Amino acid sequence: MNLDSSTIEKINSLKILDVADKLQVGYSVKGAWRKALCFCHDDHHPSLGINPSRNTWKCFSCGKGGSHIDLVMEHENLAFPDACEWLIREFNIPVPQKEIRKSLIEAIKEKVMKNENEYERGADVSKYLSPELLTDFKGVSNEFTRALVSTGILTQEQMNHAAETFRLSTADDSVIFWQIDSEGNIREGKVMYYQADGHRSHSRKPVTVSWLLKEAKKLPKDWQASRCLFGLHQTSYENEDRIIAVVESEKTAVICSELIPRLSEAEVIWLATGGKSNLSAQALLPLKGMRVILFPDTDAYTDWVKTAQEISKQFGHPITVSNILEQYATADQKKRKIDLADFIIESR
Repeated sequence: MNLDSSTIEKINSLKILDVADKLQVGYSVKGAWRKALCFCHDDHHPSLGINPSRNTWKCFSCGKGGSHIDLVMEHENLAFPDACEWLIREFNIPVPQKEIRKSLIEAIKEKVMKNENEYERGADVSKYLSPELLTDFKGVSNEFTRALVSTGILTQEQMNHAAETFRLSTADDSVIFWQIDSEGNIREGKVMYYQADGHRSHSRKPVTVSWLLKEAKKLPKDWQASRCLFGLHQTSYENEDRIIAVVESEKTAVICSELIPRLSEAEVIWLATGGKSNLSAQALLPLKGMRVILFPDTDAYTDWVKTAQEISKQFGHPITVSNILEQYATADQKKRKIDLADFIIESR
């Protein structure tokens, strides 16, 4: 991660007790120190000390310690760049926007709009993106699709089928996850970068297609996306005998669509919310009356059960929440906050 000096300064200025509170590290006051059970080992007597005046911590049993960044790294099992990203997100530290990669902006400029007034022509201008985007960015060879094949998660045939199912696209070696509703309208597109090992690239932030279009001055600045579930376009067909499975990440939906195409002899349609907090009655409204099963990540089970209960009452029929990860994921897997796709891959 390339951080500018002002962002680094803001990260370094955070107070370790505030970070400990965010991590929900329970501590008690003992003189100048705060004492807590160490999460780095099986600790039954508080051996971890937090020194607010020095902004440091240390376990007097296992010896681990350091700054508030080290605290996040150890507690969340993160590398240094990911720990910085965690702190930026949790403490809402503003990060100056990096200059958009020129090649991607130029692709948007050259391929998308043939004329400045393109979005002023149709009745759906204020709601949807141009359908031309699906053909303009048709290529599906990118780091994401190559990684799923090279790591053995999917075969090339499976990857091709999944790319066609979800209408995956490519721009500047990124993958574009389109949000297309059951009427075929493009609500939004999420541009994401991946590494050769199949994990997200933390050096390139995800952006939306609408944001790129606005930066390229091809979409009004006040245009607002009316987002939908990733993969929702698959529900435009008869769904009576199908199961609708909803996961958090787009990557998980893509993988599971090929590895778990059926459940209890029923065909499965895999959808994604695009984020843990994106599960809502509004998001699931197009699925009202359908057989829906939610597959939350290991850190989202409790929240999704509560939300599902509320949605079930509104819809008048049950929204089921799978407890497969809650029941079978190991303590280490839960600490790493794995999802269903991770669980399947690691169980092979």
